[in-house]
Amino acid sequence: NAHVRAAAVSALGKFGAKVESLTPSIITLLTRSQLDEDDEVRDRATFCLTLLRRGTDRSRAVLLDPLPMKPHLLLRSLEIYKLRPAPGPVSFDALPIVEDNVPVITTNESADGVDEITGSSNREAESEIAAPQNYAEELLKIPDFAELGALFRS
Repeated sequence: NAHVRAAAVSALGKFGAKVESLTPSIITLLTRSQLDEDDEVRDRATFCLTLLRRGTDRSRAVLLDPLPMKPHLLLRSLEIYKLRPAPGPVSFDALPIVEDNVPVITTNESADGVDEITGSSNREAESEIAAPQNYAEELLKIPDFAELGALFRS
């Protein structure tokens, strides 16, 4: 399965970054993984190989450290950043803060979508709650607010 092989390649990259004595053997395995039939496996193998061959602390940190935010929040943050980019290189510090504000609501709803207590349907309320509200993006679309820069949260 390609998903398993891709995960194995990522795990090999992490082993190579953590255990220096295994790095030469892992580089050999990753080189062979570049010949895999699946593009995701090849891409991950190339990424890990490039970082392991550099051998710097920073490249090892890329393989070992988790992202400072969840991938879906990173995507939303990059979309907001594109509306008003900051000068200089893109970094996590330059990206606007995006909160994951989807609340979890429990109801007495039965399987057919009707609240057992009130007898009303909660489908509309759920769709309003599930839709993420991103005020920073909306504010940056207004020219007067866009001039002020990214939303600051303390």
